[in-house]
Amino acid sequence: DLPVEDASIGYRVAYASRRRGLMQPAAIVAQQVLDRPSQDTQERMEVGEFLVERGLLEWAEREFQRMLDLDPDNPVMRVFYHNAISTVFRARGDLVKAYEHFEKALHSEPENPPDSTEKTPSGEFRLLSATIYARRQYAEMLHDEGRDQDAAEVLRPLVEQLTKKNKVYEQLVGDASVSIPARMHFFRAEHYRLQGDRKQQIEQLTQGAKHDAHDIDLLIAMYRVSEPPGEWEIQNQIRNATRTRRVEIRRMEMLLERQAALTEDLQSEERRLALELNVYAWLVANTFGDYRDALRCSSRSLELVPDEPGYLDTLARCHFAVGDIEQAIHVQQQAVARDAYSGQMNRQLELFLEHREAYP
Repeated sequence: DLPVEDASIGYRVAYASRRRGLMQPAAIVAQQVLDRPSQDTQERMEVGEFLVERGLLEWAEREFQRMLDLDPDNPVMRVFYHNAISTVFRARGDLVKAYEHFEKALHSEPENPPDSTEKTPSGEFRLLSATIYARRQYAEMLHDEGRDQDAAEVLRPLVEQLTKKNKVYEQLVGDASVSIPARMHFFRAEHYRLQGDRKQQIEQLTQGAKHDAHDIDLLIAMYRVSEPPGEWEIQNQIRNATRTRRVEIRRMEMLLERQAALTEDLQSEERRLALELNVYAWLVANTFGDYRDALRCSSRSLELVPDEPGYLDTLARCHFAVGDIEQAIHVQQQAVARDAYSGQMNRQLELFLEHREAYP
């Protein structure tokens, strides 16, 4: 019996067969998993994301299409589909198609943004939530490709509604009501940095920090642009941020230890801890602090979530921070191999290679 009830296990079986050269059995298993009786669109979405993460893009695309087929006339489902399928095209390096699908998702936004939680129909509420998520994902993809001005423009309508204290938007984004404006200003700052306009870069970073002084990318950018680099006020902010992250890591580790005595299913908790470890390591490795501790935390994140490209990217930066350029290049090449079209990862690899050439 094939384990088609658990889609992730079924696809692992299919993938293992394909790696052994058993193409026909792999195709049969994958088709049987796809044809499972699940009518749960959320489950289909999660399985598709699982496949994208592992580079199984053809199977992921079919899962996303099957998800849409379950409820094709639902505008919310169409937004989810366009948002999800864009990740497939991005993973293939087809950014034009990825951007096209994001634009299609945003075309479903309400023409007149609702401003009353009581008067907004539930269907429109869900649709707006889906398009907000698409906007944020689209902006991050544009930023990764170095199109920071465009990324800021994608977020601008959200920031305008949050500035107006729109209750619907505030409820939908929750705590992100401070991080979304901060990201918009960070993207603008990156645009001005690339334009060589230091004054405007600093202005945008300052505006962003007013919204969210704990945004990691903002802190790193402010550290690099300050005169002298890492001047005392920025250093204090970074110390506070790293201290807070370290306390949170310890809290999560203790929670994980307690839960381990009660259950064997710790995957979600481990992923949250891995993310916190990665964020802490990235901040320290790009500014100042205990680089060896950052390296340990980054390595730990990969023990919890093996082969995650973003975490490999951080680990490489940690090796660079401690002065191990060869290991930095080796790990960064692994990250790029797993996410070949990431602008950030390719730029960092180029930086390491240039550093080795300059300082042989």
